[in-house]
Amino acid sequence: MPVISKTLDYNGFATKAARLGLDALAAEAASTLSFRLDIAGKKLANGTKGIRQSIDLGFAKLGGWTKITSGGIDWTKRSAAGGATVGVEVQVSGRSDMLAVDVMHLREDLVAGVIDIGIIIVPDDVLSPYLTDRTPNLATAVKHVEHRAKDLPIIILAFGMMGPGPHYRRCLRISGRDAQVAVSECCQQPFGCRPRQSLLRHLIEHPIAGTCSTGARPVRATCTIAS
Repeated sequence: MPVISKTLDYNGFATKAARLGLDALAAEAASTLSFRLDIAGKKLANGTKGIRQSIDLGFAKLGGWTKITSGGIDWTKRSAAGGATVGVEVQVSGRSDMLAVDVMHLREDLVAGVIDIGIIIVPDDVLSPYLTDRTPNLATAVKHVEHRAKDLPIIILAFGMMGPGPHYRRCLRISGRDAQVAVSECCQQPFGCRPRQSLLRHLIEHPIAGTCSTGARPVRATCTIAS
């Protein structure tokens, strides 16, 4: 199942969403990342069409979201209360340079007042190498937003995958000083991990329950990692 691994808020997105009563619709958009996601442990080995279809199906099931198939923002929805509108661009199955077009769509509609806040959904930089070649990712989204639209209320939602099973598992290197998290020793060698000598450890998402991305693991230590 996908998880939102990184969010980047530009020009007061969260503040404006709350002020206009659009935070619930922003949460709806994020909730579309709730589907089964099995990723084979080989680079460029996983198609993206099914991922895009699953996200689009999520919007369709929520109801009230309007889809534009080409030439505009992918999904939009107006709040029932104040009439403000959120626009969402989903970019997982096209070429990475299509993100430039998505950002332009958001910019044009934000400046024109067609929408009030914008959301971009992309794979994170850890997942994208295992998808088809030239799949857009967080780094590409950041580049285009900061070049063309950093002065506008936009948020980037980057998703990866954590969970047990013989698929994609996310590991973190103990090296930074930005966050304190509980970690457990890398008892297995899932794909994406380098040899144990490189001091990779699995993030324990639920330290009290003693589980991490490889399943049940005892908490060995609390270490500092880069966020």
